[in-house]
Amino acid sequence: MLLPYFQTDVFDGIIARRLKVSTALLRQADSWADICLYLCVAISIWLVYPQVIINFRVPLLSAITIQLILFTISLIKFQKFPSFHTYTAKAWGLGTSKE
Repeated sequence: MLLPYFQTDVFDGIIARRLKVSTALLRQADSWADICLYLCVAISIWLVYPQVIINFRVPLLSAITIQLILFTISLIKFQKFPSFHTYTAKAWGLGTSKE
């Protein structure tokens, strides 16, 4: 299910670079849009299928904790939030896709 989203996320970056509109601020805004999407999906799942969130609470909390640690380290080291458009983030998206 995430594969079509992953593909559009890759192609919007390619298109932005070809049009020469890719800026640090735009990449950061795209990362925040990704966060908003994931939060909306999580809230939707909670509202419709709360048992899924409860059943997967340990891995979900682990992933959230790791993400918060990444945010903290990035803020301390670089004084800004990290971008989600790294190769490791893209590999994570591919690795978690069930298609």
